[in-house]
Amino acid sequence: MLISPPFLKSGTPQDNNPNIQLAFTGQYPVTSHLEWHNGQHLIAPQENSSYVEVRAIADGKVIYLSPPDAQPSSDKDHPQNYAAFGSGPEWTDKGMLILEHTTEIGASGNTPTAITYYSVYAHLSAINKSLKAGDKVYRKDSLGKPGHIYAQPGHMHFEICLNDDNLKKLLGQDPSTWPNADAAPSKDGRTDAVFGSTYIYLPQSTPVQSTVPTQHLQSAAAQTLGTAQWVQISYAGNATLTSYTVQGAPIGSPRSDTEAEYKLYQEANTRHNSLPAADKASSSPSGWYELLRFGRNLGWGDAATDKDPLPTNAAHWRKIVTPAGEVWADLNATGSYKFSDADFPSVLGWNCIGDDTRTTDQRCDSAKLKTLLTSEIEGAQAKQEARAKPTRLFEQTSKAAIAHKLRKAICKFPTEFDQGDFEARYGHIKEEDYFKSDATGENWKKLSAHIKALTMTDLPQAYKDAQWHLHPLEFIEQMRRCGWLSKSEFTQLLPSYAVRSGQWKDTQGGRHPGVFWEKVNVSDQNLESGLIANHRIPMNRTLRKYGIHTPLRMASFFGNAVQESNWLSSLQENAGSSLWYEPWFGRGFLQLTSPGNYFAYWRWRGRKLDVALDTQLKNTYDDMYKNTAKRAQKLLDDAYFPQVTQEIKDWRSQVNGGARSELPEEKLAPSDSAGFYWAALMIKHADGQHVLERRSVAIVDSNGQSKGDKVYYRSPTFWKVSASVNLPGAVDNINYAGINGFDARCSAYGVALAVLTEMRFASGTGIALDYPEGYIPRRAQ
Repeated sequence: MLISPPFLKSGTPQDNNPNIQLAFTGQYPVTSHLEWHNGQHLIAPQENSSYVEVRAIADGKVIYLSPPDAQPSSDKDHPQNYAAFGSGPEWTDKGMLILEHTTEIGASGNTPTAITYYSVYAHLSAINKSLKAGDKVYRKDSLGKPGHIYAQPGHMHFEICLNDDNLKKLLGQDPSTWPNADAAPSKDGRTDAVFGSTYIYLPQSTPVQSTVPTQHLQSAAAQTLGTAQWVQISYAGNATLTSYTVQGAPIGSPRSDTEAEYKLYQEANTRHNSLPAADKASSSPSGWYELLRFGRNLGWGDAATDKDPLPTNAAHWRKIVTPAGEVWADLNATGSYKFSDADFPSVLGWNCIGDDTRTTDQRCDSAKLKTLLTSEIEGAQAKQEARAKPTRLFEQTSKAAIAHKLRKAICKFPTEFDQGDFEARYGHIKEEDYFKSDATGENWKKLSAHIKALTMTDLPQAYKDAQWHLHPLEFIEQMRRCGWLSKSEFTQLLPSYAVRSGQWKDTQGGRHPGVFWEKVNVSDQNLESGLIANHRIPMNRTLRKYGIHTPLRMASFFGNAVQESNWLSSLQENAGSSLWYEPWFGRGFLQLTSPGNYFAYWRWRGRKLDVALDTQLKNTYDDMYKNTAKRAQKLLDDAYFPQVTQEIKDWRSQVNGGARSELPEEKLAPSDSAGFYWAALMIKHADGQHVLERRSVAIVDSNGQSKGDKVYYRSPTFWKVSASVNLPGAVDNINYAGINGFDARCSAYGVALAVLTEMRFASGTGIALDYPEGYIPRRAQ
């Protein structure tokens, strides 16, 4: 699932998250009269003294379009000039778009967890003329311009909603049984979708100690935590550990373990290697890595056989903050339970409010929401008095603590834009003093005309059925942590064309260096039953496991993986069987190469290996690498090493998908081996600043004839990521030379940046582009 804000600014060089202002009216989820309000009114940022355009937040389809007026009316009695806050005309634009988005947030086995939700953009002053109902749109596509809300320019109503079934899939549970914030869990969170931070519930019996543990298997506890609490682990190079009471109140200040994420690979090996020999048989560094990252061994399925080995009594020692100070605690203690942001943890304030049974009107009659709004009022009588006064309840929304809770309130109510049975929906407003005291009825007449001008009679039923609403900016912030790629999103990572350095032949057969502009094809077979179809879900699990979840990390990874897999069409090195180091040639998405790297990967997975064979193979490889004259003898051939068993040959074959791609290991190994490289060598480099350099190169055809210039984009950071796994000695020698196919990698890198991030690309004319110059976005096939 890829998602971004509805407003983007061109000046942001990295992940674009502009400071979008909330309007002073139109709060989520209720208005000043305690009417349900679908979304949030936003103020668009400005560039060059103009409000930026409205963008699609995700790939989707236009299911409804209502055009705005060409310009505001000068008639002060026009229904859209209704004066809500003053005496003069206050124009409100009525342009409206509804997009339907279907995407994925995870998978259970081979079955994707797909959700459908709706985004609504209202009060637009202009909608792009090319758009019509049924059109496909893509993330970041321009939709139109923000408009006026009660004479305030640059404003827009923005909302997110889902129906019952899709909310259950989004949350991983039934909203009707939503737990209280202080409820002690009795099982781990979902495993189909896991993203963001890890949250661990620790019972009072959790073992603790004051000194650094040296044993990593559980034993009888001399000391215990004493009071149950939660711990949040967030990785971003460092590891930040935040503690909460069972009610969700912070305990002390968060503590940070410097570069802990970058050291996870090393730490996992350390904990595995600390075990007695007998316990190592049921252990693997990979299993420890998952415990350290997720608090549990997720593997690639729920069965015990779907995970790399980890002792059942493994201890997960971390230094945490408690009410009594900092201690080392076993976060894998009996009675501990693990969750992620994909569970929308109630301890963080996430709350489902679906108790308003008066679904025919727009008035908020939710006892649960009123309890939330009065939670900061002291005294039972004061709370009760406030509940009876809508304006007093609304006043509470300005309090920071209440505003925070409302951002995480998921509320069920009908859309305000359905004119439908107008009297049933809005007639209760006439009971307010302002309207009851007006004997002429003019006040109600003007308001009702205004509401009718901004509501619709022909809204799609699918949208009207989507009655669960979330704070739209909170939803975007939450789901940007997901990073799971749907089939369409994954396919978009493939460039339509790519720059490639090579050689062309003259008429006498002579070869000359040249740079080519080549079309990148993808077949229907690849999409439906080939590499992309078979390996997309395992690849997503690899991204999750190894923390390749930020847009810039993903772009760094795919810039290499897409090129090394021959544009997602092959998982083994070209002409591998003819190379001097065969059969240990490159396999997998990042071309696991040489016997030393294969054996290191298998040790990572917990495989039992012949140490003498490992040493013999590595020595032979190193000797041939240094003495090129020996390479023609193919001294690494299996025939010279009878100790290479059929099992080892099968493991090797599995890294390129093997002969039977339906087998779990043959789906897992090609991407997991790439994740192994990432964790060991690449991750830290990817977190540097991605400062793009536009590189223009002269293109020739296969006969050496000039075909003009083409462009690719490179950065020192991407060079370091690429060199770390392909040319380690040149990581800091940024001369952009020596890595095979680096220009082609940069083509993939630039496209990945466009698909995954909000970065802009310099053009030859100085205009900032949403997509690399000269490249054509690959759209759904």
